[in-house]
Amino acid sequence: MTRHAKLRTKAELGLPKWVPAVEGSFDDPPIVLRQDRLKLSFFFLGFAIVGGLVLLISAHDHSGFLLLVLGLLGLGAATFGLLAIAPTTLILDQAGFARRSVFRTREYTWSDFARFRWYTVRGVQYVAADRSDETLASLG
Repeated sequence: MTRHAKLRTKAELGLPKWVPAVEGSFDDPPIVLRQDRLKLSFFFLGFAIVGGLVLLISAHDHSGFLLLVLGLLGLGAATFGLLAIAPTTLILDQAGFARRSVFRTREYTWSDFARFRWYTVRGVQYVAADRSDETLASLG
């Protein structure tokens, strides 16, 4: 997937850095959606604060369970910290779409999918995609 034009920055759009924005439009592709850095930063702070409190409260007891809890809290803080620095981005254009994150980049063409539909779980609506038969055959 190639980008033909430089993506506009939030400064060019006149938006603060912490505001999630949709860049581009149907008339001016690609359409770029980014995760909200402020929410990711709050999750990072939450994990870090809870980890610090657990460490302070149980300074004398270092059991295996405590180390496991501290490890999971540290892993959560590191993950959300990385995502706050480089948030996940979804880029839509005429050729397909790409999902870029800290951990991996996945690119799809529109022909990889047979259809898109609404999927509802407990009142929350999502967009679901059905893979095409050719894509399923090539996967295994």
